[in-house]
Amino acid sequence: MRKTDKKRDNLIRESLTKLCDELLALNIGFAWLTHTVDYNTFPQSLKVIIIFETDEAQERFANSSALDKLLSDIANRFKQLDIRLATPHKHVLLDNEQACFRSHQGKWANRLQQH
Repeated sequence: MRKTDKKRDNLIRESLTKLCDELLALNIGFAWLTHTVDYNTFPQSLKVIIIFETDEAQERFANSSALDKLLSDIANRFKQLDIRLATPHKHVLLDNEQACFRSHQGKWANRLQQH
């Protein structure tokens, strides 16, 4: 990873950490979040994965207006970092703990490779 990539990744991480704290405070079944990126194809490869506790919490969130608000919020946060996401819905994925346990025995490293 180049020095500029490392700096950018730290800025992304800091921004997403703040978002994580905000989502936890909402008590909506949100558990945690992470991101993946290949800086050789940045920003197209940037993915933010929002993890919920259960299938139900994920589905409830996905079918609410809160999803559109979240996509807009993430796009705005990244815009402040000079990262433009033309189609935020292609960069933000929803997942949950139950699904990971069913398909990957709770091994997130393996599951995230699929995203």
